[in-house]
Amino acid sequence: MDFFDSYYENTEINTSIKYLYNLCSNEKGKARIADMQQWLLDIALDLMMRTVIRNGISNVDEEEPRRWKKMMEDTMRLMFMPVLSDSIPLLKWFDIGGVEKEMIKVSKEMDEIVDVCAVEEGDAEFGRHSPYTIVKATVMTMVGAGSDTTAVETFRIHPPGALLIPREFSEDCIVGGYHVPKGTMLFINLYKLQRDPKTYPDPSEFKPERFLEPMYKDIDPRGRHYELFPFGAGRRSCPGLNLGIQNVHLILAHLLHAFDVSTVDDQLVDMTASVGLITRKAAPVEILITPRLSQDLYY
Repeated sequence: MDFFDSYYENTEINTSIKYLYNLCSNEKGKARIADMQQWLLDIALDLMMRTVIRNGISNVDEEEPRRWKKMMEDTMRLMFMPVLSDSIPLLKWFDIGGVEKEMIKVSKEMDEIVDVCAVEEGDAEFGRHSPYTIVKATVMTMVGAGSDTTAVETFRIHPPGALLIPREFSEDCIVGGYHVPKGTMLFINLYKLQRDPKTYPDPSEFKPERFLEPMYKDIDPRGRHYELFPFGAGRRSCPGLNLGIQNVHLILAHLLHAFDVSTVDDQLVDMTASVGLITRKAAPVEILITPRLSQDLYY
């Protein structure tokens, strides 16, 4: 990570920590955060936006990054929104709920922003796609895949996605003793694999100290061991895994250094996951925070 990466990451994290501290100041020493998951999502999205577009916004006004963030929030919300016409195609013409209309609006907004910030003029094509299309798709992939996953990410018990991105067989194969024909889509149940009682005694218990034990201490989550591979494995594993691990460490280290954190009335956190591609918590993650440092260290 170069100096500018470090500078921008620390800037975004420090701004978010300052925001939490100001909430505590207004609440006479401590603050009740209604949804910590949303705070994590906001900061993860800010970090990815800085990473992706910081070189593209130097010649545009300060409003542009805000448009990027709003556009990406709308895109992610629409991407995971269940649409009735996906199951019943005949209903597509009626656009129940106006979802398709909103998708078209967000897509136009994305086109305008990419035109301003990311794409230089040129007619060259790559694999039948224009630079414009490639940049837009790359930005969507980086920001979309790198923000929600960081905000919900724990490696073993609650991986960002219960299922890994599907793989298509390029030739006939034998998997687990079963013949799988070419063209079949394979979905890997990561949630089940990482809760296998044969590998992890008491698999549903949160025991991070187990990874200090001899049989687990060398397990690497970067796709080298199939007991723990939240980023996938092989050639199509997550290309941002090192960035994701680094961001999680930075965010948590800053948060826990700056505040004492507890649950409301010492109640257990509801870990029920919502239905969707990304396993967000179904209920808001509500916590109490209390500053533990002197005031000047938050500014």
